[in-house]
Amino acid sequence: MSTNSPVQATKVTFPNQLNSMSGILFTPPNFDQSKKYPAFPVAHPFGGVKEQTASIYARKMAEKGYVTLAFDASHQGESGGYPRDTENPADRMEDIRCAVDYLTALPIVDENRIGLLGVCAGGSYVMATAPTEMRAKAVASVSLWDLRVTAREGWPAPHYDRNAVLVEIGKQRTAEARGLTLRRDDGIPKMVPEGAPAIIKESYDYYRTPRAQHPNSRSVFVFTDFSRLMDFNYHAQIQDIAPRPVLFIIGTEAATIFMSKAGYEKAAQPKEWFEVAGATHHRLYDDETAVAKAIGKLDEFFGRHL
Repeated sequence: MSTNSPVQATKVTFPNQLNSMSGILFTPPNFDQSKKYPAFPVAHPFGGVKEQTASIYARKMAEKGYVTLAFDASHQGESGGYPRDTENPADRMEDIRCAVDYLTALPIVDENRIGLLGVCAGGSYVMATAPTEMRAKAVASVSLWDLRVTAREGWPAPHYDRNAVLVEIGKQRTAEARGLTLRRDDGIPKMVPEGAPAIIKESYDYYRTPRAQHPNSRSVFVFTDFSRLMDFNYHAQIQDIAPRPVLFIIGTEAATIFMSKAGYEKAAQPKEWFEVAGATHHRLYDDETAVAKAIGKLDEFFGRHL
């Protein structure tokens, strides 16, 4: 009779200032409570929740022997925070720090072997947090999405007037200060317009269909947050992560490659660039073959550095 036990997934909560954060803690097969394991939180994409791709990566890395924590961002999913649906870079970065706090308090975690992992926008947030989060000994992103580019340039929309958006944000803030209801816009469209860029179609297929649709993944954001996102630059201090290592994982067919490239080029050594041949941005979320290749690299990377 086999004595092998599977990965265990446990719903947990942990504090973040006045918020209660919601997460899923994954522990390795044949987990031994007397041991201390390497560990890292997994930050989810914009519009996502912990039950989607963050849990896929957290579970698969737990299978490799790590303690991992997939968690909902503040104001999103099952985590606390008002207003709901806020996408505030400062909050997202503090979420990551608080997730590390939580892991360091677990007796099963080796506090000297903690990393950071983020997918999509979560990748940009872990890279932005790491320069001043010295507890993180290694940092990795998968299919990084830089929301600053989207907010400032409207990417991937073909036509965008940033000044007009900022004027509209000012008007909206004034209206809300006078009691108007918060404005929320779709982060992922509920219908894909004719001729939409392929990346938008990919996003719709992931978030708005049974493929990964989740009731807690509302895929909307507070409109006025766009001004905060315009000020966010994930690679502004990325060189300060060194001498700790960074890893960027991208698909060779991903429309977002340039977003990872901007950070990779500015990062100091040691740094690594890993390509998954044929993978698009969203294939690295849940495609079995593409994810397996990413997991193999993540295991090798964290195995050397944690």
